[in-house]
Amino acid sequence: MKRALSLLLSLVLLVGVLPTAGAIPLPPPDWALSAYQRLQEEPNYSSAPLFNSGPITRAEFLNLVMDTLQLLLSPDYLASIPPVEDDYFMDNPRGASSSYYPDGVYKAAACGIAEGRMGEDGLRYLDPLNPLTRQECAKILCSALDFAIDSGYPVTAAEAPAPYADQASIAAWAAPYTGRIAGYGLMVGDQSGNFAPLAQLDWPSAVVLAARTLDLLTESAPGLILQSALDWEVLSSLGGYSTRGLRRYTAQPWTGYDYDLRVAVDEAGTVTSVVALYDDQLAVERFDAAGNVTFSKSLPMELPLFGAFLAGSDGRYYLAFGEANLEENDEKEVWRIVQYDAGWNRLGAASVTGGSSLSTFPFDCTLARMALSDSGELTLHAARERYASGDGLNHQSNFTITVDTADMSVKSVSTPFPNNHVGHSFGQFVQYDGDIPVTVDHGDAYPRSFYLQKDGQGATLLALAGTTGENVTHAIGSGFEVSDRGYLFLGCSAPQKDFAAEGKAPWNVFLSYADKDLSSATLTWLTQSENTIDTARLVKLNENSFAALWLQDGCLHYQKLDGAGTPVGQEQIRPDLTAFPPTQPAVHNGTIYWIQYFAGHPRLFTLTPEA
Repeated sequence: MKRALSLLLSLVLLVGVLPTAGAIPLPPPDWALSAYQRLQEEPNYSSAPLFNSGPITRAEFLNLVMDTLQLLLSPDYLASIPPVEDDYFMDNPRGASSSYYPDGVYKAAACGIAEGRMGEDGLRYLDPLNPLTRQECAKILCSALDFAIDSGYPVTAAEAPAPYADQASIAAWAAPYTGRIAGYGLMVGDQSGNFAPLAQLDWPSAVVLAARTLDLLTESAPGLILQSALDWEVLSSLGGYSTRGLRRYTAQPWTGYDYDLRVAVDEAGTVTSVVALYDDQLAVERFDAAGNVTFSKSLPMELPLFGAFLAGSDGRYYLAFGEANLEENDEKEVWRIVQYDAGWNRLGAASVTGGSSLSTFPFDCTLARMALSDSGELTLHAARERYASGDGLNHQSNFTITVDTADMSVKSVSTPFPNNHVGHSFGQFVQYDGDIPVTVDHGDAYPRSFYLQKDGQGATLLALAGTTGENVTHAIGSGFEVSDRGYLFLGCSAPQKDFAAEGKAPWNVFLSYADKDLSSATLTWLTQSENTIDTARLVKLNENSFAALWLQDGCLHYQKLDGAGTPVGQEQIRPDLTAFPPTQPAVHNGTIYWIQYFAGHPRLFTLTPEA
């Protein structure tokens, strides 16, 4: 991206020495060049402008401002803002073919950024093609910053400067904005101290203002900027999907999680990230309280597929890898669990072959998880595609490996149809209750439900509508935890009443609770939204306190729960947290930690749930 941008700018600069042609844009002036570059570097900037030397109209500037805000604010959050009527502006009706930038202009109106003017007829007008004056620009930018502040960006302005030399020519309604905008460092007077309130704003100046606004909001965005050595811009542009994952094992469509980022936090509060890169390695980084990298190490992808990560309670780290075995080679290593010490030095590994696991493809269409018991037994609960059956087909089902971490010896491996068998398992969860592993599977066939199993017993947490083996279930599993009283499972789902209607029904967040004897399971819907919610996390704060997190209307919502899954206090909404944990967050002393690429940089986010 950066090389392509450099080439583009080189060509733009070269234009100045070439004969003028109508189809070739002129280069921006030197004083605006860095601002154009700043916007063009943003891969999601929908209207990175080519150079235009003329004045900018009101509609064009409003669209530029909204494009800038949409780089920072969640699209879902912006979509949740109640819209204004389609004829809010009489001279720029939203549905008309002659409407100028209706999406940007009407979203700006909904956010309180574009008010227009009231005509003598009592109707509202935008004057979309009118050139924008500098004092009108100051008001629009202040309104945009007010909206950002209300959305969780703690933007502060310096003390207003001394009055401009031409203060008397500034309209009374505009004076508060022209002073305030200088305090933000966005618009200042000329060398003579004049603001020139009635001067028309030109395109280069508008682009400079957009870039300055973007930088101001980026600096005030929530979260701690991490001084990471990784190229997070590249990682973010891939959206969490690895090139290998695009084949068949990418987790996101099935489970609502990304594969490629894991987070851990130790007793000292040091945060560690583990990122699966795209050149057959993993990167480990450790950050101090200021966000600086204090430790960095590259680890080899010991097998081509990255499957799972665990920060063990024993102070060690565990990674699971896999490799396809389509040839059904009994001697080929298909599964490997690697143990590392606190410094990420390799200590040992457990290996499982194709013959002993009857696996042709590990981590098939799913997201695997690992858990560690107090006595040192580790369980990997995953899914595999099995050797061809008598019907000639390779069936997918869940798969479990247990390992003694003292010497990394394999204790048990799933048979083709183990005691905890689930056919077509699209998400696996495992936790230990003492020394007893407890698993949950997202099954579409045998059984068709979210199904909890322990010691040969089972409990249905949510039955799924539809025919046996229908891959579409209209549901996602989001988290599983053990309390001192029972088992809590969180997910997102359609109502599961009528499969034919499920495709049009909104999804909501549900919580299932099962007693430890599995005698009963209680289902509670935590949300009743008319808009689908399909991203959630369940976090264990302590043995009897949990937090259910979900992404709704573009921002984080959470509900505290007790050990029986009963809501404690009221649902909380955090509009300042529009960056949601991409994978399971880490917890330390009741505070939740996660890392997300946001506002142009990887950031560390924290949340201390309050009842």
